[in-house]
Amino acid sequence: MALALPLAGLLACSSDDPTVAPLDAGSDVAVTPVDGGAGDGDAGNVNPTSCNAGNCTGCCLNGACQTGITAAGCGKNGQTCAVCSGKQICKADQACGVDPESMWTVHPASATVATKNGAADWDVGGGAPDPYVSLWCPPSAATPVVTPTVNDSFNPVWPSGGCTVKAKDLLSTGFAVQVFDADIATPDPIGTKRTIVPNESELVAGNTNVSGAPLTTLRIELTQQ
Repeated sequence: MALALPLAGLLACSSDDPTVAPLDAGSDVAVTPVDGGAGDGDAGNVNPTSCNAGNCTGCCLNGACQTGITAAGCGKNGQTCAVCSGKQICKADQACGVDPESMWTVHPASATVATKNGAADWDVGGGAPDPYVSLWCPPSAATPVVTPTVNDSFNPVWPSGGCTVKAKDLLSTGFAVQVFDADIATPDPIGTKRTIVPNESELVAGNTNVSGAPLTTLRIELTQQ
């Protein structure tokens, strides 16, 4: 940018050299400043490089690289930082997920049972079954945890009865479950004994479902303590 300065401001710069042409007192002189390399702005301001996979092994938050190992900022390889919700943690692989050491309650909450046991009635006279649930935690446990019996119901709900398991054990070995119809003599099985290994998505969702005729569905609640 050229600056126009009046002659009076340049008197101190006059020369005795006779080869220098005298200045016209009524004229302005154009002076061009030295380019500092940053235009008209502050030459010391340099915009930082944006956070990306090329310069950040953690995650990016508002253009800045974060470690990517906290629940408030979890991620890697320059991805946008994730905020881990609820009781999730930022795991060793720098992804939000379930704490493998956390404790979880496994609770058979409710079920729907077919109105017939194959072609037969559940009880004499066509009555509904009296369901209860046996739960083995882990599946190899010798003695199951047993819910209360709900009399005469195709849609039983159990307010209690469950076991407590570490997340890492749930995700590796799971638990076993079977529904029975309580009878005076020998209980009738409502479906077979099943080993269930929930995945992490089911833990986050808080439930998993089991089915297998004549058991239409069994809802099992998974609650982190």
